[in-house]
Amino acid sequence: MRPTLGGTTLTTHQSQGAAPLGAVPTGPSLLRQVCSSAGLVALMVLLVCVPVPLGGGAFPADAVSALLVAVVAVQAWRDGLRLRPVTAVLLGTVVLAASVAALAGVDTAQSLEAWARYLQLFALVPLAVVLAMRDRRDVALILHALVVAALVQGVVSVVQAVTGTGATFQGMNVRATGTFGGEDVIAASVIIGLGVIACLGLAISAAGWWRIAYAATAAGLLVPLGLTLSRGSWLATAAAALVVLLFAGGRAFVATAACGAAAAVVLVGGFGIGSEIVGERIASIGDTTQAPDPSTNDRYALWSTAVDIWLDHPGTGVGLREFARYRDTYAPLSLSSGSTVGQSGPGGNLAQQELLSPHNQYLLVLAEQGGVGFVPFAALLIVSAAAAVWATLRGPTKGRGVGAAVVGIAVWQLLNFVYGDLGGATSLVTAVIIGLALWYGLEQGADKGAPARGAP
Repeated sequence: MRPTLGGTTLTTHQSQGAAPLGAVPTGPSLLRQVCSSAGLVALMVLLVCVPVPLGGGAFPADAVSALLVAVVAVQAWRDGLRLRPVTAVLLGTVVLAASVAALAGVDTAQSLEAWARYLQLFALVPLAVVLAMRDRRDVALILHALVVAALVQGVVSVVQAVTGTGATFQGMNVRATGTFGGEDVIAASVIIGLGVIACLGLAISAAGWWRIAYAATAAGLLVPLGLTLSRGSWLATAAAALVVLLFAGGRAFVATAACGAAAAVVLVGGFGIGSEIVGERIASIGDTTQAPDPSTNDRYALWSTAVDIWLDHPGTGVGLREFARYRDTYAPLSLSSGSTVGQSGPGGNLAQQELLSPHNQYLLVLAEQGGVGFVPFAALLIVSAAAAVWATLRGPTKGRGVGAAVVGIAVWQLLNFVYGDLGGATSLVTAVIIGLALWYGLEQGADKGAPARGAP
């Protein structure tokens, strides 16, 4: 029996010989799942690895997101699906706050464009993901799609580092960017970091060789993650991994953490794959001096700029996508004019990229939407993550791995927003994470007293 989504009861059948929770079905069962709405979500995650512009800032994954929203809208109308009030309030207040901020912007056309994108990422796609989920096997399917995407980025990233075809860093083309190119140097680290966390979570409920495979994949992905030289993704991955491992129990926590640390040392340091640059990058995290990494100074300068903008516009901010317009008025003189992206050397395409945001999503929302926009934005992220934690703790131990993975990627996103913000094709992954956390934490047990969806 499938519990209700805010009052509507739907039924589904689970055979006695069904695969363990967290596993992706095989044969006809897998085909049905792939062809479902959840399959569209998984396809969208995979297509994030194909950042081919379609015009207007859209990518192939955006086209699938539009199809997903349309399909789910028809299904919701046909089946009478409804949300729990708390989910509706979380998503609705985000839309309302963004609308107020858009009206407060100086450039109306730009604000409306930004409003549409914000609506897509923090309301429509998360809502579609929530309504697309039927049980935990749908969640597992999307987590596996995330792992596959991470493997693709990992392989390409290692090749780039070995062949010197990555983005430029300290005058050398050594920074791995996966399939995203030198203009989006953070994207690959986002996908790989989330893939590590998904693998760790899935390993908790797996058995035998599957558990070994998940753990080995997570350890192997640490190499390309290091080669991306993204400090924010490193920190978010390390912290989220610890959170996931807490669900595995004490002995598994210690053993896995030790093995992961050893794998990182051996694979990155022992074989010398960019170990010197990675070490310098790690040391620069707490370095506020101009040398050796001035990008750290720029980041802190942008943070203080965003805070100053908010202090002068505390209510509704300066408007969506208006941070760059106000940046130079508030920025300290030490702030660089931009960051260098692309590849150096013959045939390279080095360019200066303008600093359009404070590289902190919380401060960006605070500056552009003020307190009116920040409160519902923070509430959406924190409540969905906290609800997922609670649902995982009170759910069956047998299927805890899927819940741990959802909690892990939600925590990863919460932490990564401290050191980065939205941009490029990977923005849709954030929307998927929010949708998964909302469904797992709030919607799967919509009827009180019923077993969690997907429970045996």
